[in-house]
Amino acid sequence: MKAAAQGWSRRKFLRAATATAGLWLAGRHLRAAPVERFRLGILTDEVSQDPEPALALMRDLNLNWVELRTVWGKHVIFLDSDERRELRDLLAKYRLFVSNIAAPTYKTTFPGTTPIAREEAEEYEPRVDQEEILRRAIDTARYFNVSQFRAFTFWRVADSERPRVMPEIREVLRRALKIAEHNGVSIVVENEYTTNVATGAEVAEFIHSFESPFLGVLWDPGNAVFAGEKSFREGYERIPKHRIYHLHLKDAVRDPQSGRYRWAVVGEGQVDFVGQFAALIKDGYRGTLSLETHLDQPTREQASLASMRGVLHCIRKA
Repeated sequence: MKAAAQGWSRRKFLRAATATAGLWLAGRHLRAAPVERFRLGILTDEVSQDPEPALALMRDLNLNWVELRTVWGKHVIFLDSDERRELRDLLAKYRLFVSNIAAPTYKTTFPGTTPIAREEAEEYEPRVDQEEILRRAIDTARYFNVSQFRAFTFWRVADSERPRVMPEIREVLRRALKIAEHNGVSIVVENEYTTNVATGAEVAEFIHSFESPFLGVLWDPGNAVFAGEKSFREGYERIPKHRIYHLHLKDAVRDPQSGRYRWAVVGEGQVDFVGQFAALIKDGYRGTLSLETHLDQPTREQASLASMRGVLHCIRKA
């Protein structure tokens, strides 16, 4: 598959190549950072829908990991066989490993409920059967030799519905876990502020009833801040450390006038990433971490480089 075959014009392709060169030059000075402490990478689509700029950046920074979500304008779990093969060849070219398949599993409305974020639910609701998404997520993880894929806990419902809904959601995850475990792949549940498990405290409570080592946590301190946890410690300390398999790294800052949060360059927001990295080192964390930039100004590539610089600066200080 060529870039143009996925709607990438020659002009867009050349822009992507230019961005790759720019990131390479800008990133050279970061290579000496003490990244050996962590298995650190990035979600490739935070840099570009063409994965090669992200892969080139990781290789130049001497980082060995990437996380896959959307590639060439489609979710990685929906790539055809030729696209999969090309992506695998690119990963081999840059000598990179895949840390996690960021699947949209259960990022949808739970049957019989009314999400409290209805507009967002309508905008992002997958139009594919959830069992098919689960099957494809497992198959994609196996194809790329990944030990885990992501799942959510459905769009968030009103507090009055939670006593009824949460036990049913646990049963859905329990059934999915049996299938994943049979295939030798783990599920990592992400705390996402628009879902029923939004904070560290909630994800700790959710996984408490699951004993299988094939169910872990994708800890996202930025999402926890968006959901109202005031510091990473408020949630992180509640989660059994051996159940944290993966992290997403993004920062957030609260507008004092509107009270709303917006995403920020890592190290410039309200997440105490120096403290978070220090805690991970103290606790002997051996899992993977991905930068999830969530910024696109002045460009996605430049925003990702700025946030990666922030990540590495916080690691140095930890």
